[in-house]
Amino acid sequence: MKKILFLAALCLTAAVFAADSAAPAPAPFRPGEKALFFGDSITHNGRYLQLTQLLLDLRGVRGTAMMNSGRSGGSATGGLPRIRHDVIGRGPDRVFVLFGMNDVGRSLYQENTPEKLKQRTARLGVYTRDQTKIVELLQNAGIKAVLMTPTAYDQYQPDGKSMHCNEPGLSDCAAIVRKLAKEKNLPVVEFHPYMTEMLKKHPDMHLCGRDLVHPLPVGHLVMASLILEQLGMAGPVAEVALDAVSGKAEAKFAQVSDVRTAADSISFRYAPERMAFAIPNWAKDIEKIYPFREKFNGETLTVSGLKPGKYAVNAGKTALGTFDAAELAKGIDLGQLDTPNFRRSKQAVKLLEQYGNIERTLRSLEMCRGIAAGFAPKTDRNDIAAVSAALDKWYANLRPTNPALKYWANTVKTYKEKAPKEAELNREYAGLRRAMAEAAVPEAYEITIQKKEK
Repeated sequence: MKKILFLAALCLTAAVFAADSAAPAPAPFRPGEKALFFGDSITHNGRYLQLTQLLLDLRGVRGTAMMNSGRSGGSATGGLPRIRHDVIGRGPDRVFVLFGMNDVGRSLYQENTPEKLKQRTARLGVYTRDQTKIVELLQNAGIKAVLMTPTAYDQYQPDGKSMHCNEPGLSDCAAIVRKLAKEKNLPVVEFHPYMTEMLKKHPDMHLCGRDLVHPLPVGHLVMASLILEQLGMAGPVAEVALDAVSGKAEAKFAQVSDVRTAADSISFRYAPERMAFAIPNWAKDIEKIYPFREKFNGETLTVSGLKPGKYAVNAGKTALGTFDAAELAKGIDLGQLDTPNFRRSKQAVKLLEQYGNIERTLRSLEMCRGIAAGFAPKTDRNDIAAVSAALDKWYANLRPTNPALKYWANTVKTYKEKAPKEAELNREYAGLRRAMAEAAVPEAYEITIQKKEK
């Protein structure tokens, strides 16, 4: 009952924001599209856009490129100096803009003094100004923009020690995004209201991590799902209905052929056009906060007309399980059974992890070049020694009390170790992208349903 009420709340939230916005709906991703995601550390981490990439592959949208332009510590203001080379210069068809977490000034929400309120208003004004500049630069370059409301900050933990910057603060940023989208006739992808509701209902899941800012991997899967759902790309993997008596088959997103029926069995060749996402352990709880199977992962096989009894279901020579006639008449989910395509999907998920690790490293190298150029403007971005020297000087100027000091030390170290190998990393990255796409192509296989002897 709690899950039903929670999902109903999400639907109500969706209806409210849909009714409140006159912005156009974002168009679905199309085969071959180059979509770039422009944002802060949440995008730098990139799991949500990498998962979007894999889900598109699994759903048969071929040849897309989800490009990462995230930078740790990034903001709308900080994005402006790099937008020409790190966004426009990369030639995307469409840019998804996600800023807010660092723009809002989270520490300004610890107390409600007149000075803090004044500073909050000023920060929101800067956010509005610079988000507008980003949109205008993209439009002037002839690039389509999609605005995204910021992810949520988790101020809902029971210890009560967090900064209360999500409501207001980030909710104000989300309102600014919607207003700007309406003014510029741009589509919006909503994260903030949905993720806020999830944090409130399930604080135990720590959806935004222990730092209350950065979504855990399951949170990134929610983000990818919200993107695709709002782009009109939700729907089943496949739906197949078979009549065991007549052999008649109806199929959606799949082809069924060579149906053979006998007294106690039915077999057929199954060729799905899509594949289910093989849920890894880190996403095992997603159904608590988002109906992922219903929205994206259902691969239903329904068989009517079977005689009462137990039936063994096999994919080729692999046993998928034993089901009674009533279960088969109601429908079983092939998506999470040990089919050839489930194994292919697991391999694609494994490749995604490797792919994401390299992407994060490549983004760190680009970030370091940007830091060096900002600190010492005459630095040649292509000169590894010059960038390293500028980074050392920059790091030496950081305050010892900087809470991210260790992170930045590791980032500078990573640059020095990995920059000489960047060409090799890019080749490995491209190879993993090809392998992941290939693993996500479904294969046809034989399904046999045989009644078991008592």
